[in-house]
Amino acid sequence: MNIKSRTSGLVLGGLLIILGVLALVETQTDLSPWIWFAVLTVGGLGVYAAYAMDRSEKWMLVISYAMLAVAGLVALLELGVLKDSIVATYVMVAIALPFLVAFFVNRKNWGYLIPAYVLLAIGVMVPMIEMEVLEDSWIATYVMLAIAL
Repeated sequence: MNIKSRTSGLVLGGLLIILGVLALVETQTDLSPWIWFAVLTVGGLGVYAAYAMDRSEKWMLVISYAMLAVAGLVALLELGVLKDSIVATYVMVAIALPFLVAFFVNRKNWGYLIPAYVLLAIGVMVPMIEMEVLEDSWIATYVMLAIAL
């Protein structure tokens, strides 16, 4: 086992232990969302640092990005910036973003645009329904129009 893969194993193993302990503590007490924000941010940056040491393990980017996206969601909710009606849009855009980045890195693989487009179309539809811009009777039309485009 080389030093780089050992480092990534230590980072991920340590991260799992810390998250497990925090989840156990959360069952007995009510931890502040800022503790979760801090742990997710530091963990996401730690995983990214491990990836930076060995760039052959691209899957670590997914873990790092997911942790930072959830940390951002926690912070935006706690600060009151993100309203309940837009949480689904944030999640959909956060999932679509890596597909868009993957497409722009390798423009020959346009297949990445398909999941990105579907997620973004749904992400736009949800707040339109919440704000009553899109009535229930028009949802099927919106979906069919999105598919047609």
